[in-house]
Amino acid sequence: MFALYIFFLGSIQANSLQDGAATLSNTITNNFVNSWVFAGIITITAVTTSLAAFSVFISDRAEGRLKDFAVSPIARWKLTLSYIVASVIISSLLTILAAVLGQVYLLFSGGEFIGLENALQLIPLLVFLSAVFSSFACLIATFVKTSAAFTSLSIIIGTSVGFLAGIYVPVGSLPSGVANVVNTLPFAQAAALTRQPFATDTLTKISQGSSTQTEALKDMYGFNITVGDATLSTMTILLLLTGLAAICLAIAVVRMARVLKTV
Repeated sequence: MFALYIFFLGSIQANSLQDGAATLSNTITNNFVNSWVFAGIITITAVTTSLAAFSVFISDRAEGRLKDFAVSPIARWKLTLSYIVASVIISSLLTILAAVLGQVYLLFSGGEFIGLENALQLIPLLVFLSAVFSSFACLIATFVKTSAAFTSLSIIIGTSVGFLAGIYVPVGSLPSGVANVVNTLPFAQAAALTRQPFATDTLTKISQGSSTQTEALKDMYGFNITVGDATLSTMTILLLLTGLAAICLAIAVVRMARVLKTV
């Protein structure tokens, strides 16, 4: 995705913004597009690394190591939680690393540091998203029996999440019906949370102090999550993602118990 934006999609987004406001400099538009892109890449990283971490579970299941767990005095919920905790740690570290690399690229390309306040807001957010998508990945993994099937599923999810999160194409450029569907998914909501600390400063500069322009850009580029006539607040999104994680975790524990009974 990074390569796509450097060589193709990034210039399209920057040119589109400059066509709409001829007074904008190349530096301002490029900084906004780059920060918006990396916020999306970070979201994709949280999803894909969480899922990739569960390749260990699939391997344990395929090669019979789960049989050892099945006969050991370990509670099923503890076993499920151990896989999720490992996934959260792996995903958090790699997602934070992606954020750091993204910031380094922005600095070398003429951008600015996101600021200490935004950085302190971003780090716990990335850990939270890693936890949410680790619970989601755990549930998915309980339905997969072979490494080959898991690899195919990972490729499908890794490819499609960019579209489902409104990262390849801005949500505002989609038909309203499609945009509503995309905005109901956790991927677009997670991307909106990531964009707030990572790209808000550049958004303020590109809107040139106009509150109307700011809101229009927020709607176009997925800072605002609107379903129908309702715009979801940050707290609402956090609660929805927390609820999703809780539901996935509860079902995954039940599924894990069934899996251990059949090994």
